Amino acid sequence: MASQVVEYSLLRLKYCVDEINRLKQDDFAYDYPRMALIILEKNFNSSRRALEKISVEGESALTVCCAALDLLQTYLPIMGFIIRSTKVRIAFEFYFPLLELTKRIFDEDLREDRKSIDANHVKLIVASEWEYSPYNYLLGDELLKSFVCIGLSATESSNPLIIPIAGHEIGHTLWLKLQDENSKLVDLIKPNKYNDLIDDQIRREIEKSWDDFCRHFPGYKKEDLFSSLYLPKLWEDAQSWALRQVEEVFCDFIGIRIFAESYLHAFTYLTTPGHPTGTRSSLYPDIRARVKYLCQYAQKQNVALAPNLNSFFLDESESLDPSPETDHKPIFLLEIADKVVDTIVEEIMNDVNVILSKKSIPVRNQEKVDSICNTFESLNSPILGPEEMVDIINAGWQCFIKNKLFETPKLSTKLEEDRKNEKARFEKLNELNDMILKSLEIIEISRLWELPE
Repeated sequence: MASQVVEYSLLRLKYCVDEINRLKQDDFAYDYPRMALIILEKNFNSSRRALEKISVEGESALTVCCAALDLLQTYLPIMGFIIRSTKVRIAFEFYFPLLELTKRIFDEDLREDRKSIDANHVKLIVASEWEYSPYNYLLGDELLKSFVCIGLSATESSNPLIIPIAGHEIGHTLWLKLQDENSKLVDLIKPNKYNDLIDDQIRREIEKSWDDFCRHFPGYKKEDLFSSLYLPKLWEDAQSWALRQVEEVFCDFIGIRIFAESYLHAFTYLTTPGHPTGTRSSLYPDIRARVKYLCQYAQKQNVALAPNLNSFFLDESESLDPSPETDHKPIFLLEIADKVVDTIVEEIMNDVNVILSKKSIPVRNQEKVDSICNTFESLNSPILGPEEMVDIINAGWQCFIKNKLFETPKLSTKLEEDRKNEKARFEKLNELNDMILKSLEIIEISRLWELPE
């Protein structure tokens, strides 16, 4: 039996390595995707060699086979992501400034972690995704530790106005590093700080709602609340949900800190009005609470807010089923999780500011934004010199809103006239997107000119 299992494992690994060799022949717009494939190829080959040397009998053979299968299951989606990064569906013009931003955030942290020259710097891969929500492949293991992989919806991946959402996805990588005791970030934020904070706040919220708690979990004593080691088992869902919600709020604040108003616009564009049924995920704050937190941090950062931003979103509290048949324990625990997150939002704001204040992240310059916007509108052309990505994207959004490109023209009595109006509107939007992308491309060109011969 073990012999056949080993043979199956070897064959699967061979097919995978053969596929990687074919993938490496693709045309890559930049080097990092091929570099990731080479790393994966080395590890799949190492796994093959380990299997070839091992005795086919005994548990050790099965353990190595399990590891090989796990390697395939973990990295096959990454291989698909890498290949999508070669497709022109992604607007490559924004890749370089986004890479530059990512390096500013992570390179200091990674430099001392890695040994070889190639591994010394953060490596960004951006690709299209067939999921609507932007996605971050969180690679916390040693294999691709220095890679940041961001997927953008295939239908939006060439839309430069949604680039600020990449700030949120970069936030997830930062959050992952906060949990790593070997990260340089531990000098700024204690690892597992939020686990301890959330546990303490849950106990305090349950203490305030002790009668409700006893209805769902009878038979426990209030005096054990802060000392018991077994009671946390009862609210481990609340702990888990609160931690995930805190992560999302953290990432939203990272997005605002990096991209200012344009993050709020991109967030609203992608998420409003919410799920049609008003259903919420326990892993995210209620959308109106989330917007409230966004507004609170935006005000602290002097970021302008759209009027009545909260009214753009559905009320998700209506999704909670109040019928008697419903198991009310999860609802109670979710309410506790929500209250806990609400109590530590200020802490998250402070931590985001502490972390990013140590990085050379440019802050949106409104004078620059106005100037770039004026160039787009008056000259109908990209800017002529390099500017910061944050100013270019904000200028794009400023033009988009100022020219009311989001408004559908009023219907006339003639169908042909309506079609012309609609076509003119999208042509104007496409022109704006082109001007933003070309302005971003100038950043890369200017950096190349700065390089010594």
